[in-house]
Amino acid sequence: YYAAEAYLGLAEHEQEEGDKDGVREFAEKSEQYSAEALKKAGGGAK
Repeated sequence: YYAAEAYLGLAEHEQEEGDKDGVREFAEKSEQYSAEALKKAGGGAK
């Protein structure tokens, strides 16, 4: 969860600076860590 949140923050920072490649890279990593966190949590909110 915390890794996903950190990568999302980095993506937002890169977006503010106009670095589209950085946004894409960090957003993808955030998505990967989010999916992993959901899997470990048993699937997500109910």
